[in-house]
Amino acid sequence: MADTLDTFNTGSLRRLSHETPMGATRHYFNGLEADARTALEIVAAPGAGRKLILTHLTLSTLTAQSIPILNGTTTTLIGPIQLIAAGASYVKDYELGIELTENTAMYVKSDTDVTFHIYIEYLDVPVGKL
Repeated sequence: MADTLDTFNTGSLRRLSHETPMGATRHYFNGLEADARTALEIVAAPGAGRKLILTHLTLSTLTAQSIPILNGTTTTLIGPIQLIAAGASYVKDYELGIELTENTAMYVKSDTDVTFHIYIEYLDVPVGKL
């Protein structure tokens, strides 16, 4: 990983046969960040012949800010999501998933240097298996 969030944890989720294609794996990322004006990598590029698919996103903040999720360091995948007040949150399941470009890392960025929490669930999928 390049730059990472202030604190985070990550891991694998159980694979459910009805929701993941052959060769895919499910993962989560849970992190807290206080200064993300520069895009920070939250999931590393999966490697040649593979892509990431975002299936769940939770964002929360104690201060108003705007947060996009990025496909690579500069291309917006989702957002920017406006968290407009203290205690604001955004929770969304993407039933069919949102695909990133093949072999591309997922990043998060904020328009201000204040604390936010991010939790995502995603698939790491072989290209051509969807």
